[in-house]
Amino acid sequence: MIARMLPLKDKYYGTEIIIDTTLEESIVLNIWIMGNWKPSLRQLAAWDYPTPDIVGDMICDSHFESEDCYNVSKFIVNAINEKSAKEVLKI
Repeated sequence: MIARMLPLKDKYYGTEIIIDTTLEESIVLNIWIMGNWKPSLRQLAAWDYPTPDIVGDMICDSHFESEDCYNVSKFIVNAINEKSAKEVLKI
């Protein structure tokens, strides 16, 4: 299995992780955690904000990827890929 995060879309409805299985199918996980209510660096780049300091109180909508959501999603992707690598190498 190989997992990766999909790029952000125009309107945010969760961070998407696609998992390509060995069964010639894909599974899509959708993670949405507001957590610390701070936009991820990926989200800031999509909004074309150069620094998190500019955002401040301007957020009036929950449709953005938070730092916490990004970190949890990245952890899931890394865990799946690490487990898959160990299975392939029989570690």
